[in-house]
Amino acid sequence: MELVEIAQGSVDTSEERLRISNVRFDAGDAARFDVLRSEVSLATAQEGLIQAETTAELALSALTQKLGLDPGTAIVITPPDIEDSVFNPPNFNTWDASSLAMANRKDLLALVAAVNLLDRTADMQHNRPKLILQGNFSYADRTSGFSSNRESWSVFLNLSYNLFNGGRTDSAVDQADANRNALNAKLEETRSLVLLEVESTMMEIANAFQRIEVTSATLASAQEALRMAELGYSEGVVTYIDYLDSDLGLRQAETLNLQAVYAYMIADAKFRAAIGQSVESIFDEDL
Repeated sequence: MELVEIAQGSVDTSEERLRISNVRFDAGDAARFDVLRSEVSLATAQEGLIQAETTAELALSALTQKLGLDPGTAIVITPPDIEDSVFNPPNFNTWDASSLAMANRKDLLALVAAVNLLDRTADMQHNRPKLILQGNFSYADRTSGFSSNRESWSVFLNLSYNLFNGGRTDSAVDQADANRNALNAKLEETRSLVLLEVESTMMEIANAFQRIEVTSATLASAQEALRMAELGYSEGVVTYIDYLDSDLGLRQAETLNLQAVYAYMIADAKFRAAIGQSVESIFDEDL
């Protein structure tokens, strides 16, 4: 929403610039070139406004769908407070981040558990001899014949091996081994994708941080340029067109800086998700 406001301000400034250019051209104080340049500037600003509004509408629609709300449901978005935020450069390495992902990613943990279960299942399919030891003890309060022993016990040792289902057992073993191999391949593929995701999000954070540094310096310069233009205009040494150009330059610098900040926030959230942090921790922790 902030980008829409900045884009609307750029349109307003460009419209005022075009109005002044037309007035000066009609009075003979400006060339046709100034009017054409102002028209191009206004068209560019209008295109930026349309793009910002479309992006905002699509983002709201996607959020509505993710939340399971009815289409058209009104959603109030509170922009994050970024004025006092401190954006630090990445202070992690690939090994530590990858280790966290391997230990915390639920999709990987689920695959590992499934592989272990298939390992046990495959072992159970093998046709192995079975050795069973059984014992029995009984007591009867009676005597018979020449024996007065009231206790009896017995021990059985049973060894069995199924000789006639070899084909069925082999088939079950082959199927279990095939399932295990397929799941192991899926596990290795997922691990590779997770490592790639971790590395790519780390690169996105580093890139966004560099953009913040560059656009912050540009924003500071644009703010100083507008301050000087305002002072010069008040003293009559700077034209109103030059003042409007400085104002437009500041809005463009604000747009680039805000885009860089949001890119950092998105990259940071994606990185935290990649290493297996919960959604709550992603939004509860400060940058």
